[in-house]
Amino acid sequence: MTKLLVAGSKRSKYRLLGLVGQGQFGKVYCASHRQTGKIVAMKSLDRHRFPTHKFLRELRFLLSLQHENIVSCQSLEHTATGRYLVMDYCEGGNLRSLIDGQSSLTLTQGLQLVIDVLAGLDHAHRQGIIHCDIKPENILLSVQPTGWRARISDFGIARLVQEMYEDGFSNNTGSPAYMAPERFYGQYFPASDLYAVGVMLFELLVGVRPFSGTPEELMSAHLNRPVQIPASVPPSLQTVIVTALRKLPARRFPDAAAMLKALQTAISSGLESGLASTPLPLEPLEDPAEMGFDPPRAIAPFVSLQQQPLQQPIHQLATQVTPRNGTGVTWVASGTLVAIHRADLTELPNRNAISLPETVQQLRVCTQGCLAVTQRGIYGVFLEPAVPDGNPASGTTPDVARLLLPLATAFQVGLAPSGNWMATVTSHQGIGKLTIWDGLFEIGSWGKIPRQRVSVSCQATQPTHLLVLDAHHLAVLSDLRAGSSLQPPGASDAETDLLDHRFAVAPRVPATGLAGTLIEIYTRRGNCLGSWVLPIYLEQVLLGNRPYQILAKERHTTHSVLLIDLKPLRIQRLCLTIQPILMTSMVWGYALADTAGQLMLLDLRGQPVAQVQAPKPNITAIALTGLNPYTLLLSTWGKAQGMLYQIDLRQLEIDFLF
Repeated sequence: MTKLLVAGSKRSKYRLLGLVGQGQFGKVYCASHRQTGKIVAMKSLDRHRFPTHKFLRELRFLLSLQHENIVSCQSLEHTATGRYLVMDYCEGGNLRSLIDGQSSLTLTQGLQLVIDVLAGLDHAHRQGIIHCDIKPENILLSVQPTGWRARISDFGIARLVQEMYEDGFSNNTGSPAYMAPERFYGQYFPASDLYAVGVMLFELLVGVRPFSGTPEELMSAHLNRPVQIPASVPPSLQTVIVTALRKLPARRFPDAAAMLKALQTAISSGLESGLASTPLPLEPLEDPAEMGFDPPRAIAPFVSLQQQPLQQPIHQLATQVTPRNGTGVTWVASGTLVAIHRADLTELPNRNAISLPETVQQLRVCTQGCLAVTQRGIYGVFLEPAVPDGNPASGTTPDVARLLLPLATAFQVGLAPSGNWMATVTSHQGIGKLTIWDGLFEIGSWGKIPRQRVSVSCQATQPTHLLVLDAHHLAVLSDLRAGSSLQPPGASDAETDLLDHRFAVAPRVPATGLAGTLIEIYTRRGNCLGSWVLPIYLEQVLLGNRPYQILAKERHTTHSVLLIDLKPLRIQRLCLTIQPILMTSMVWGYALADTAGQLMLLDLRGQPVAQVQAPKPNITAIALTGLNPYTLLLSTWGKAQGMLYQIDLRQLEIDFLF
């Protein structure tokens, strides 16, 4: 982003938060309204490539198209640097990212996306507007509980039906791989868009487009070559594709509604054989490497750097590097016990396991120690034993754990990496409260409750997670049931209007009837910077190593996780070959494990790196060691015995550069 663009954006009503795409005629940014905080897409249009008459044309088209499967235009924004179309924001990227990103749509999900596109085209065609450039790059995605909603974007070269008689069929702009035969001669009809949808349907089902080559070769193929459909495509869908890809417009479907109905009929009549959940593409690629896809990865054999037998199962693992000498230590929680181990898995001398009154549910580490979270309180466990009277000569060594904060209601806790502050969020009788605490691991405060720095009401009536994003910001996640009414947070209007430049968020969500996960962003001072609702329920949320990135499981979904960037808001749904129950973040990516002993490694983009089979099933905990980015701790338990392993990922047969 250029300095000129940044300067111009500061004078507008919107704050640019990041580049999310670049189209044929300009760039697209994620932005937030300075007063309301609403997330929008701002399309910057190049004055030279997109002159005023074309700009006004797209604006006119977009203002006349209001449909759930079309990206709508909200307003026009003028700044010193140019003109912007302010449009709906789609956090899921575009259809091309799904096709090329190996996100593994099922047959049902892929066909639903095509149905969405046809529904949007039907609305546009009824307004007399032909898109003229239907392709995966122009199909944007919004996240939905069962997959994605497709929305048509970029009407930059769209045409009115009556204009084909006014301009002498002179417009042949478009994408050759998806252009109908008549488009190469400057002609366009509503059926031209249906031809492009047929090409996309073929590509979704088969994995490649029906024709490929140079623009000249593509033109010849579209004009002359019949489409060859693999036998793996169900016959009912073959009929839809053949009809959509007829060479003559008059022989195709009469309109988008007819093609939509034919596709729905094909789905209902031809997919009872169990193909509905089949991953796309249906046709296996003969040479995945040549087509740009990674070949299937074999399961790597397990190699342990060292291991230690266990007397009881481990439920929580956390690691850190000690500030004094730079060595690594491992925190282990087993039931009500908390133990500290060296990096070589041996216990530290003179440090017996600490017994707490309740089962440890979470461990949160910092440089001075860790928080052991139970159902009714938060305990501080010091890395170095403290002396109660400050006199080492007293000869006494007290317990290294103390109750920091007793809590009578359900709560979530987040700890700053420095250990100098923490946050808790509680809910009582439908009222949420966020509290920031100081003085956690100060020796002078031994035995005292931490200092309460600030406490504010929040909208989290059913909090599920609290994440410390950086030294100054945190995120509160909570369930939002259908019919819930969100109340404004307890901060004043002046405070909530102070939108932080780091996040694309809305200060309040006053709507009712929403369901999903509510995400609220707060500063360390308790100021609410904003909130938004995702129409999906998140669980087991993990803070990643990229700034403001989280990895989360979807509730009631087994073989996928979500990779969510909070700045700007982007969501990827990653399909997996395992059903993960445990996750941990690493410098280079993520490690996930299932109950069957399968360990799956993902890079920072969410792409699979390797899959490893542990020697025993029932993995109970995983964690990155504090010493290096490629050593992993893994504990197993079954049949009254278990093992704690240390794995050097460089020793595994993994095709990945650490």
